[in-house]
Order: sequence, then C-alpha cells, then structure tokens
Amino acid sequence: MQENRLIIFALVLTTCFVLQSWRPRRAINQPHTRYLHNFGLMLAGSFLVWLLLPAGAIAAALWAGEHNFGLLPFLGVADWPAAIAIILGVILLDAAIYWQHRAMHHWPLLWRLHRVHHSDLAIDTSTGVRFHPAEILLSMAYKLVVVSLLGISPFAVLCYEVILSSFALFNHSNWAMPGDRLLRQLVVTPDVH
Repeated sequence: MQENRLIIFALVLTTCFVLQSWRPRRAINQPHTRYLHNFGLMLAGSFLVWLLLPAGAIAAALWAGEHNFGLLPFLGVADWPAAIAIILGVILLDAAIYWQHRAMHHWPLLWRLHRVHHSDLAIDTSTGVRFHPAEILLSMAYKLVVVSLLGISPFAVLCYEVILSSFALFNHSNWAMPGDRLLRQLVVTPDVH
C-alpha cells in the first residue's frame, strides 16, 4: 500500500512542478537552494517518524481492524456498504486533522513548530512539504491515536493520506490555474490558499 502512495506522491509532485514551471502565478526570486531546505525538512521528519513510529497510520488501522477496536466498528460500520465506510473514515480523519491544524495555529508551543511551514519566503509546491520534523512526528502520533480510536479502515487511511498530500502539493503550487474561480467553489486552489 505504501509503495502506491509514494508513486502517487511522486506523480503529483512532478505534475505540480511542471504546471508551475509552465504557467507560474508569480515570479519567485528566491534561490533554488530553498528546495533542498524544504525537501530536507520533509526527509528529516519522515526519518524521525520511521525511527520512532515506524508502524504508521495504516498499521494502526490494521491493528484496530484486527481487534475490532474503535468507534466505527462499535457502530457496525463494517456492515455498511464499503464506499460509505471509506468516505466516512476519510471525512472523520479530515475533521480530526483540521482541528489539529487549528491547534497548531492557536497554541504557542505548537505554533513555534508550525510557523516553519509559514516562513517560506516563496510559496510553491515545495512549501507543501515544508514542516518542522517535530511537527511531522507529532502529527503522525496524533493520527495514530485518531485512527485507532475511530477504527478507520486501512484503505480509508490510505485514501486520506493520498488526498491530503496531493492537495498540500496542489494548493501550495505557484500555478496560474485556468478556471480557478470555478474550481475554488469546491476545493482550496492555489489562488485561494
């Protein structure tokens, strides 16, 4: 499962870089070395997660499923149509991550970590992966707890993680997207972000 997620991440990342190079929204007058910094932060955070929480959110979902643990199994969601259970899992996980993001902006200690993301001097696709390694670790720990307590299915977790990373890359991109005004009614576009 994780291999597919990495392939999709690489495809979305490449697509966003191509689109923002082909049709940039604004000129970026920052050195290209910032890419090394932004991706270096992502790799450091990923290494920290791999080192300290190697199982990941999908493993937490597998554990919850094997033990019939969590709110969704308690409510009998496994008996519902699979598509509804997956959509519900994605929505619940998105709501949990939304509140995590709000906490990152509200609580001073968490803001000290999260402001690394907001301190990029030029916003482009690489900004979508620019997070303090400790924030990445805290985010994964929070996600492990949420996934376990809710009993979200592994496939719903995989879908959510693909959606989350894809939109982080997309809505931070420096792409002058045609049809932005129409699409922004449905999703956060680069101009809205």
